[in-house]
Parts: sequence; C-alpha cells; structure tokens
Amino acid sequence: DVKVWLPREYHSPEYRSKRFPILYCHDGQNAMEDTSSWTGSSWRLIGALHRLSERKMLRADVLPIVVCIPCGEGNLLPGVSRRHSEYGDFTHPISQAHGDFVAKKLHPYIMSRFRVKDGPEHTSTIGSSLGGQASIQLILRYPEIFGGAACLSPCFQP
Repeated sequence: DVKVWLPREYHSPEYRSKRFPILYCHDGQNAMEDTSSWTGSSWRLIGALHRLSERKMLRADVLPIVVCIPCGEGNLLPGVSRRHSEYGDFTHPISQAHGDFVAKKLHPYIMSRFRVKDGPEHTSTIGSSLGGQASIQLILRYPEIFGGAACLSPCFQP
C-alpha cells in the first residue's frame, strides 16, 4: 500500500492555506519504520528531513509531504523479481508502467487529495539502489512533473 506522511504543520491552523512540496519515496517501506524495512533498519527519513530543515538545507520553508511507494514483492515469474522489473532498466515495459503509474495516476491523485505545490521545482523523488534508478528515470521521463531526485547508492543496470 502507498502511504502518505504529512508534516505536523499540515493540520495547524496557521498553515491551512499553505501548500506543501512533495517527495515520492521508492522502497517506501524502508523509509520510516524499522519494522517494515526488509533490512530491519529504516532510513529514518523524517528525522533526516527535520535535521535538514533545522539547518536550512531544504529548498522549502516547510517539510514535504512524503509519499511512500513500497516496492513490489515476490516474483513475476520464477527467477524474475517484481522489484527488479518495476525499478529496472529504462526500456523495460514493466519499469515504464511503474513510471507511468507514479506520474499519471499517483501524482494526480496526490495533487487532488492534498494541499501540495504544483510544478517540478516542488516535486522530488528519492530511492536507494534500484529505487534510485527508478527515481532518476522519473525525472528523465517526466521533467514537467519531477524536478529533483536523490539517488542513494543507485543500481544502474546495463
């Protein structure tokens, strides 16, 4: 399931008219909670965002809304990992379908459901390993939507 984390300011009365940037997080199950991470240790993304904000190292004056996109589990076929197909090579049809889902289905839904800023300068993506590859693919395929990508230890396949 896709999960959405909202900064505490989102529901504060003084921020009711404020719009927020968006951060789409590939391998979202690893982002925040140790119990949901396949390694047993999460990225502690929210703490990192708070520290970056305190040090004035974010482009925005508020924390982003974080959209956690979990990777697919299991195999599509014997020996063919769903995660490797979704986050894999730029030309792979399943990888393209994943990018299309994020850009053409999920992003419009987030835009309609939450108070978010529009434009690539307010919309970023993050991921590690193959999630980093999926993130860079989004800004390459949809530069009109995604303006930044944090590719942490990306895995680029030939």
